[in-house]
Amino acid sequence: MCKSITNTLEHGNAYMAWSSVKLVSVWPIDKLRVRRVLLGHTRKITCITWHPDSRCLVAVDQSGNVVLWDAMKKMKLQFMSKQLVMAAAISPDPDKILVALGGLDNVISLCDMSPPEFGPPSVPKELPSTGEGHDSSITSLRFTSMDTLVSASGDGEIRVWDVQTGCTRQVLAGHTRDVTSLSFPRDAASGPVFASCSLDGSVRIWDMRSGATTASFDAAAEINVCCMFPNGTAVAAGCADRSIKVFDVRSQQCVWQVQSDKQSCTGIEFSASGRGLYTSHESGFLGCWEAFGPNTGCKQWIPAHTSAQSEKDKHISGFSLSPDGTAFATCSYDSVIKIWGAQQVAQ
Repeated sequence: MCKSITNTLEHGNAYMAWSSVKLVSVWPIDKLRVRRVLLGHTRKITCITWHPDSRCLVAVDQSGNVVLWDAMKKMKLQFMSKQLVMAAAISPDPDKILVALGGLDNVISLCDMSPPEFGPPSVPKELPSTGEGHDSSITSLRFTSMDTLVSASGDGEIRVWDVQTGCTRQVLAGHTRDVTSLSFPRDAASGPVFASCSLDGSVRIWDMRSGATTASFDAAAEINVCCMFPNGTAVAAGCADRSIKVFDVRSQQCVWQVQSDKQSCTGIEFSASGRGLYTSHESGFLGCWEAFGPNTGCKQWIPAHTSAQSEKDKHISGFSLSPDGTAFATCSYDSVIKIWGAQQVAQ
């Protein structure tokens, strides 16, 4: 195509050359393929989270098994037991693997799960150490630094915790129903802002300096998950009605939306560059979308966990992009963890 365009331009007929060219993406979005399969959990996996090194990850199942995995070697490095866990996060502390766990008991537990050569896991420290905590289940956890942890709950509140003291620094209130997901921009230069979504059908943008909502978007449906664009200028939402929406933070408008033909969205992530948008679904599929550019839409449906015998076991319960942006981890009710990487394809 490029050769024919060049020849035409050399003959002075640029208009005819460009008018005959179909608009395509600047570069193709790489398709995903399975790189690793981690086996060992015996019951439904409820959540998964990456270590900042993009090599290790923590997964929790309904039996109460909390496992630290080496995703490269497919090895279990550490193990502890904690019941009713629905959310997990790992601190960026370079000296230890500090894991935060929260769930149906309304309590957040902090535990050092460094590999066995450093000893067994520490006795969990519970938050709050004093005072009041969440009044309902913990739905999402995110470390913003070694000393700061942010939690979301079914009580409609978001709390900012001091990890050292175990006390609440801030309580962010505004959602009227369960807060289902938290998301922070990958680009640290975007400042202390983050997004939350709720079953009340709204996405909110928060400024941690003031504790106030700086923008709010209505999705007109219960929202299961959200994800901020890498530089914080947009936020994507996966809704219970199978719709996927992208909101622009600056104009405070919905700039892209699509109705999926799969079941409800359970996870959503922008690629490290923001070029691709990936979604996971109750039906066991992963979707690869192009939300920006001339040819927006779904570029690939991946049958990630569709081989499970039971329809319920196909449900993808965890979906996470590694911090370095090179791999996705998925887990489902089939008790299997899969690590996905990009595969160059010609288009």
